[in-house]
Amino acid sequence: MNAKLGDVAIVIKGRWPNVGRIVYVARETEDRDYTAMGYGILSSWIVESLGGDLDTDAGPAQRGFTPDISLRRLDLTPEQAEAMRKAKADHDFKAALDELAVVFANYEREQNRNKERATADLPG
Repeated sequence: MNAKLGDVAIVIKGRWPNVGRIVYVARETEDRDYTAMGYGILSSWIVESLGGDLDTDAGPAQRGFTPDISLRRLDLTPEQAEAMRKAKADHDFKAALDELAVVFANYEREQNRNKERATADLPG
């Protein structure tokens, strides 16, 4: 096996946008058929991108599956691997909070506009 559960690895084979992506090996999955790619049935992993989206059958996603042969383990301690995963989670959380702040600001702006319109429409 090229990777094991909990490893951080680099994608070395597969769909072009995924090659070079750093991923966290999150879970083993059932063997999958890669005959169409010339490989046959191979052991596979569920991986989580530690960078940009992965190109998956369902479209861009942070999580997908890949055969073991497409991965090369990076020589990191479990603590370093967990630190990378935590840093990615912290980054994603901050981005989500920033996006939520924009949604709330837009909502508040719209509510204020509606109040102004309602006030302007009052007789008097």
